[in-house]
Amino acid sequence: MKTATLLALAMLSLAGSLSAQDSVPKPPKKDPNLIAAWEIAQVPGNIRDAYELVRLLRPRFFQIRAIGAVGKNPSWSQGPGVIVNDVGQGGTESLRSVQIGAIREVRYLSGPDAANRYGVAYHAGAIVVITK
Repeated sequence: MKTATLLALAMLSLAGSLSAQDSVPKPPKKDPNLIAAWEIAQVPGNIRDAYELVRLLRPRFFQIRAIGAVGKNPSWSQGPGVIVNDVGQGGTESLRSVQIGAIREVRYLSGPDAANRYGVAYHAGAIVVITK
C-alpha cells in the first residue's frame, strides 16, 4: 500500500513539473525570411539602422541569388532592392536611412515574389521594411 501511495505521489509531482515547464513561454521560431519585432528588441545598442540590423541577423538577405543569370542581365548583379512601407528606396545602402527604433519588421522577398508584387525592377529580390 505504501508503494502505491509513493508511486502516486511521484506521478503527481512529475505531472506538476511537466505542466510548469509547459507554461514557460518558448521563444518563437526564427523565420529565415523575416526579422520580427521580438528579434529587433534583443539587438545590442550599437546597432543603429536597418542595414546594420540585416547585416547582423540575416546577412543572406544581401546575397545575389541569380548568379548564373547575371551575365544575361547585368542589373541583376546589383542585388535586392529595398522597399520601405511599400515605397521603393533603391539599393541596399538605402537601409542606412532607416533608424532601428522605427522598424517593426524586415522581410526578404525572393526575386519572383518581389517582381510579382512590386514590378520587374525587383527581379533580384527585395528587402521590405515595415516601420512603426
